[in-house]
Amino acid sequence: MLVLLGAVGFGANALRDWLLSPSTLPVRVVRVEGAGHDVSPAQVRRIVAPMLGGGFFGVDLNAVAKALTAIPWVYRANVQRRWPDTLLIRLQPQQPFAYWGKDALLNRQGEVFKPPLSTFPKGLPSLDGPQGKESELMQHYREASTLFSADGLQVIALSEDARRAYRLWFANGIELVIGRDWDMRRMARLAAVYARVLAPRAKRIDRIDLRYPNGFAVAWKHPKTDGATAPAKE
Repeated sequence: MLVLLGAVGFGANALRDWLLSPSTLPVRVVRVEGAGHDVSPAQVRRIVAPMLGGGFFGVDLNAVAKALTAIPWVYRANVQRRWPDTLLIRLQPQQPFAYWGKDALLNRQGEVFKPPLSTFPKGLPSLDGPQGKESELMQHYREASTLFSADGLQVIALSEDARRAYRLWFANGIELVIGRDWDMRRMARLAAVYARVLAPRAKRIDRIDLRYPNGFAVAWKHPKTDGATAPAKE
């Protein structure tokens, strides 16, 4: 009986070694799905090739996935075996939401990633603020964009400085000084009167300051013509 069990154990080990041998079941095909912005199937295969030496059963799927998610434009990688000789790689590309600072992007999950500057897409809004405030600034940007879109104003940039003071910029060049509190009520007051009071003179407005309890101040591009900066009532 002991001899029989030993023979069975030896046979199982031999079968395992045979299956794990790279020469028995080599990976012959690497199929790539979901390659997107600045990530090509050829690039993926070059990264994966040195990791296939263990054969079909020996390849470390987690290690392959980790190597691929190190590509800046790859958000997630799913790696699976497909019998008898194929490695299936499904990539989920990064979905950029905004520029973050001067050298990074913010994805739709509120996470910072840093691809080469030459690969940055055009036309994204610009967000900037302290580390850890990415998701909060994304939410503020969405709130402001929704509020002011009714007045035909497009928010193109939003920043929070070291003193936690907020500023945003519209596509027409107007800067909006918000202050240290993200106060949607004050912004709503401005939105309520913008079309009627300020839109006809928007080209001459340099800055609007919301740091007033009952109104806002307008700074004109040509003070000599329009008068000095003065509070504007609701």
